[in-house]
Amino acid sequence: IYHTFQNGKMNNANPPLVTSLAAAGACALVLLAAGSTVGWSHGGTSGEASGSGGVSRDFSHFHEGKIKILEDAAKNYFQVWNSQDLKALEGTFIAENAYLRDWDIEKKGTKEVVAANGGIFKAVPKIKITVEKLHPNPTGMSIACEILVHLNDDNKTVLKVVDVIEMSDEGKIKAVRAYKG
Repeated sequence: IYHTFQNGKMNNANPPLVTSLAAAGACALVLLAAGSTVGWSHGGTSGEASGSGGVSRDFSHFHEGKIKILEDAAKNYFQVWNSQDLKALEGTFIAENAYLRDWDIEKKGTKEVVAANGGIFKAVPKIKITVEKLHPNPTGMSIACEILVHLNDDNKTVLKVVDVIEMSDEGKIKAVRAYKG
């Protein structure tokens, strides 16, 4: 990809980054074209390619495994969060460099993120989350989670929140961005 060949000889006229970006762009266009023909939604759709051979163009199996990883990891995260077990909570995040941002705080680093959650648990000991709906990203390792945060205070306060969770390929949380509203 770094170099092109012309007349059997290597041509170094294009800088490596430009050539790589052009190749990546071409691959993205091919995938977008295939996706627009077939549909890139949860569960996917299928159809046969036009022309001879009747080749199947069902891409849904590529996404089903990833979507399951995202959904299972998000459900596990909220279950562990509700347990208020900080050691178990730390295990849901990547080893280092996790990120947390909500309407009040911004923390960088896994230990700092876990400590911030510990501060929440200490300030609001009866806090619990219920998951309303999960929206896995069919083309990336992220999931949007509609949740209700029950403060279980005297006023019976319930916050409507959307957590956008970015994950590693192994289902470990890299970042949580929480939006209230």
